[in-house]
Amino acid sequence: MSKTKSFSELERREFVALKRQYVHPANEVSQPNQLVGREQALNSVRNAFERDGSNIFIWGQRGVGKTSLAHTAAAKYSDIVALGPAIACEKNSSISNLFQDLARRAIAKDKSLLKNSSVKIKLEALGLSVEGQLGGFRPTTEITSVNQASELLGALFPSDFQNGKKTVIIIDEFDQLENQDTINFLTSLAKQMSVDALDVKIVYCGVASDL
Repeated sequence: MSKTKSFSELERREFVALKRQYVHPANEVSQPNQLVGREQALNSVRNAFERDGSNIFIWGQRGVGKTSLAHTAAAKYSDIVALGPAIACEKNSSISNLFQDLARRAIAKDKSLLKNSSVKIKLEALGLSVEGQLGGFRPTTEITSVNQASELLGALFPSDFQNGKKTVIIIDEFDQLENQDTINFLTSLAKQMSVDALDVKIVYCGVASDL
């Protein structure tokens, strides 16, 4: 019969391994059993996942777990959503920069996109070329309209993506954006996604005292 060790009896490597199960000072929490006291917030996120035309804004002070809440919700409700790419804004980020990052990460996350000829055709029609068997990616277009951005999301995350689940995209550091045109574009995109009936949910995370 094994005896449970006290902290003082643990070897250093055992203590570090145990600590990593519960404390994540530099990494996002992604497992529901590690996010304590957020049941109400998680339920609100699930309601938005299930509600057509809804996207999610998560705001609060730095370090309170905004991005962790987004990752944890995607893990907890994996029966209805699949976690897609997460991208971060910088103060000078343009729409084209953000969507090129988004497309690059989507292709890196799901190599099957490279084997789907219809997806490749749609991407190339939008000026985004996929090259070679190793997943070479060459962004060659500027995103100039909300319609174009919505079409790109539809091409990258079609309705049957991961067995019909909605794809969750996280746009982090939303508060860093200083270009009002970029902010307006992203908020207008949420409306256009609803019009186009995309099976995509965007979670916007940012430091703020109110929405």
